[in-house]
Amino acid sequence: MSIGQSLNPYGHIVFTEEDELDYKLEFSDHQFYIEYNNLILKGNHLLKVDSLLITTDKTCSQINTIIRIYNIDGQLKFTKRYFQIYYLEAMSDNQSVQFIDSGKRVQLDLIDFHDEYFNGAEPLSYNKGHLVIIDSHRNHVDFGKQKISLSSRVLDLKTDQDHNTYIFCDSSFYKLNTDHEPLEYNYQNGRFFQAKLIEGNVYWSEKKFVFDEMIFTLNTLKNASLFQLQEVEFDYLKKRKKIITKSNSNRFTNEPIPSPLKPDVDSFPFQIGNSNAQYQKYGNSEFVHLGVDIMGDIAEEVFAVKDGIVKDIIAFPGDLYCHIAIANGPGPDEQGYFYLHLEASSMPHSKGDEIKAGDYLGYLVEWDVFDFHHIHFARVKSFNNIWSCSYYYGLDNILTDLTNFVDNSAPVFEKLWEQNTIAFRSIINPTLILSPDSLYVNFDILCKAHDKSNSEWRVEVNTLRFELWQNLNDISPIYQQAAFNYDIDLPFKSLDETPIIVNTIYSTDGIWVSQGDYEHREFFQQISQSNGDGVIDEFDQNEYFDSTNFPDGAYTLRIYATDAVGNESFTDLAIKIANNPVSLASDHFSEQIKIFPNPANEFIYIESEIQIEAFRLVNMLGQTVKTGKVGLKHFQLPAEKHGEYLLELTFNDGKITTRSIIFN
Repeated sequence: MSIGQSLNPYGHIVFTEEDELDYKLEFSDHQFYIEYNNLILKGNHLLKVDSLLITTDKTCSQINTIIRIYNIDGQLKFTKRYFQIYYLEAMSDNQSVQFIDSGKRVQLDLIDFHDEYFNGAEPLSYNKGHLVIIDSHRNHVDFGKQKISLSSRVLDLKTDQDHNTYIFCDSSFYKLNTDHEPLEYNYQNGRFFQAKLIEGNVYWSEKKFVFDEMIFTLNTLKNASLFQLQEVEFDYLKKRKKIITKSNSNRFTNEPIPSPLKPDVDSFPFQIGNSNAQYQKYGNSEFVHLGVDIMGDIAEEVFAVKDGIVKDIIAFPGDLYCHIAIANGPGPDEQGYFYLHLEASSMPHSKGDEIKAGDYLGYLVEWDVFDFHHIHFARVKSFNNIWSCSYYYGLDNILTDLTNFVDNSAPVFEKLWEQNTIAFRSIINPTLILSPDSLYVNFDILCKAHDKSNSEWRVEVNTLRFELWQNLNDISPIYQQAAFNYDIDLPFKSLDETPIIVNTIYSTDGIWVSQGDYEHREFFQQISQSNGDGVIDEFDQNEYFDSTNFPDGAYTLRIYATDAVGNESFTDLAIKIANNPVSLASDHFSEQIKIFPNPANEFIYIESEIQIEAFRLVNMLGQTVKTGKVGLKHFQLPAEKHGEYLLELTFNDGKITTRSIIFN
């Protein structure tokens, strides 16, 4: 065999003389950058095809992937956003690349940058200028003018330097050449595991289970004869950990399981890098994080937390987003567990393998940016029984169920406005901050809470709720409301539900703009924007705190934050509700504005010592009824339908004030 190729301990083919691109990753202003040959390119993965540099910007598996193509001097030639990209590689003609997007194979021409989608995810190849296409529905291959029937599902496809195309299927493989009849071969040492083209020759590995071992063999074909080049034994039973679970705690809200890191350790202060439903923004994409990021060491081993069957696996060299998904059983509606950010060459399993709790799955890929080495771990369910990263639905906050997770620190409330940890904002104008000494009608309540789970990374809390007290010495509050519970189900991709969740929980405009990436993390929670039913949906987006339900007077507002293991903290603020019209005019504009009559039957008149530039009239549902530009110190408004309204006035110096008015 050629010098250099061999099997590693996990059955993957490695080539020691293979040239790898030497580049460095940086992160700045929500964006990954690649430093290569004195060039700065956007993205976090680089592929060089002849004189073109191709980058992908897959910042997170939950958001779209951007592909960019540069010339050798770093000039951008093409860019496009795809749903999700996996298995990006050059075609054998070096004039196009191929990848999987949303379960379909895509060919992107590197000359005119035209892309073509094919049914199915099976790979493509060129042979003497002919595109070899797999028809997965009819189990045959289009090869030049030939249509060749296949015995089973296609797993991989390679074309060597002698124009032989190898099609690797479940039960056998084929060697095709336009000058000869197709030849079919049976695997000699188990089932197909991996194929690789090295120096123009095709090599593949096979895998079989013998007692407590996986046995991998490296194979090639010479002169129509099969040759076994190497055999590697992987003792997976020896690697298996005896996992420890505790089911006697009342904090486990779903299924008690250990961490996939150190599952044999009774308790451990795992550092948490991101938590469930936590706000994130990379590039221009806003979303909430599905699952939990458990921090680990470079190449730290990852283990299965429960018995199951491998339903989905991505193990592509150089990809930071290699993963394995294991269903709890064979049924179509089974739940399972998702393990993301494994090193491709460390993963010994294949789709269909039966897994036992404690089995070795692989080790963590090195995360160059901020030393963020971690396992992205989630409990998932497939969508319409499609086990693919694009179609998972995350189930609950898995951090609440880690039996060996220890965290002794409570959530923290930060200051929002002046010295207060609680703030109040107009539902009409997100830049208008209301004084806690004079709150009226309807408004939003905001806080800025976070948790630090054994690390310096700010992560989200698990629950938020608030209470209104007339006197803190009373037996109970006069009002209490559940705000948000982060132990919720989430779509993996940015579907319709995700913007609703983002915009309901988090303030993303006005004075308080939430941030969530490697460099900046600030979570501004809109806790009054919830109806308290434990579900975050479109009905929550129009929620607010209605102060007219309470008599004018002094109160204490208390907000509670609880983390995943039950640590709790709270913050208080003394407030005054003042819905009397006299009280409404108590801001610094009170001596300069006259609004009369109020209530009004036909017209309401507005007079001011300062020029009024614009006005907006909003009903109690938060709907804008009327707007207009003024440019005067006085004007009149005709009456609207009977009811209470908020009149927002904008002055020529940019200042804004709001008044409550009533039309009879």
